[in-house]
Amino acid sequence: KLEAEGHRFFPSPSLLALVQDKLEQKQVFLAQGLPTSRFAALPAEIYAVAPDLRGCGQSDKPEHGYAIEEQAEDLAQSLGGHLVTIDDAAEQTFLFSRFGGSQPLWIGLNDAATENTFVWADGTPVSYTNWATASGYPTTTTDPNYYDYAVLHTDSQWYNYDYHFTARAGIMEVAGDADSDLDGTP
Repeated sequence: KLEAEGHRFFPSPSLLALVQDKLEQKQVFLAQGLPTSRFAALPAEIYAVAPDLRGCGQSDKPEHGYAIEEQAEDLAQSLGGHLVTIDDAAEQTFLFSRFGGSQPLWIGLNDAATENTFVWADGTPVSYTNWATASGYPTTTTDPNYYDYAVLHTDSQWYNYDYHFTARAGIMEVAGDADSDLDGTP
């Protein structure tokens, strides 16, 4: 439904449906003792842009049409994931090429608990960053209403310039299936 409404996913739901169909065919062949080739692994993650929440009872700022960071994270968790954790430059490049450029997007990096101690929403240790350091980011303040949540900006760098209740889209990440040999173990 979200894809039909124009929201972007990778891999696309139609590709995932095709993969699921092929997987079911292979399982039938294997159950019958018929030879079949190895099944290629799905990506380790499935990415999606958090949808427009206007009119869904999800956003306390419906005039903006998108979720504040905490609502975007709640939505991602309800789907079994989190706002995206960006582990390295390759993932950063992929995400920006797939989703970036037209608007700033929430990512899962924040210092809401302790000022200037950034953590990923899924608990992954921070090992890679892409802050717009030449522009003075990340920004810190003692005001509890500003600068805790990071965005992937339209220039592909990270900023934390928003008021806490700024509503925008975000990139969600949900773990994919890594059982590439169909033995039931990832």
